Amino acid sequence: MAYTYSTKRRLKYSSTTPNKWADELPTELLGLIVKKLASNFMDISRFKAVCSSWNGAVRSYTSAPLPQYPGLMYPSTRWGWNRNGICFFSLAEKKVYKTEASQGFLRVDSFLGSSHGWLVMGKGAWTLGEIRLFNPISRKSRTLPPLPRGSPIRKVVLSSDPSRNNNFVVVVIHETLNIAFYQHGRGGENATAWTELEGSHDHYFDILLCNNGHLFALSKDHSIQVWDFGDTYNNNNPTKIMHFRPSMAWNGIHGTMMGNKKWLVVLDNNQYKTKITE
Repeated sequence: MAYTYSTKRRLKYSSTTPNKWADELPTELLGLIVKKLASNFMDISRFKAVCSSWNGAVRSYTSAPLPQYPGLMYPSTRWGWNRNGICFFSLAEKKVYKTEASQGFLRVDSFLGSSHGWLVMGKGAWTLGEIRLFNPISRKSRTLPPLPRGSPIRKVVLSSDPSRNNNFVVVVIHETLNIAFYQHGRGGENATAWTELEGSHDHYFDILLCNNGHLFALSKDHSIQVWDFGDTYNNNNPTKIMHFRPSMAWNGIHGTMMGNKKWLVVLDNNQYKTKITE
């Protein structure tokens, strides 16, 4: 069982503490409950609020989360972000939930994207002085080093959930549609620096970072370039392992890999093959 919350408790009942049972449930049972609730972030949020042991059970759950219905953030000031909180619409429950204001929202001027359940926010829409990751459920936040002045961000992706792994990579398309990355948790002279991705000299429209550490980048000339981030924490830079162009009937591409056209990328005998379907 992929569950690490190891505090053992014995069931005790007392008429003078009728709610104490919640804090006395066995670890194994809490793990099974968390696993059942993992597909709904609002259920998990309610579960964490019951008591400290239930909160600890959620934090210690290490299995990969089940596929979840996304929480849609309202873009308007009526229901969305107005410095007092954020409103999310739950597709599973068809309800609107609001997170109250916290320091994660202070001095933030723009939302730059989301990845692994974390919002990416910046101070200054075009001259970012600070980039912050904020989890609206746990209310945890992490501050990232600023990009060079005048570097607007087009797309942001994370390699993993920062709640589960302190060593994660942030990759952005910025400025003149170039790619840069930051490695959180890395030591040495580059511990607080953004690094331009070596070999990324095209204009990029979209990026995807897979669980195996491979970054896929879609460029203006409809080519797909692949970098391997798997060995970056040994103070090595990502390695460009593939650059190919699927045959198409047009000379350029506009949009993203998440648009109306579906991109199928298959690894076959150590070679990437692509097919685009309507």
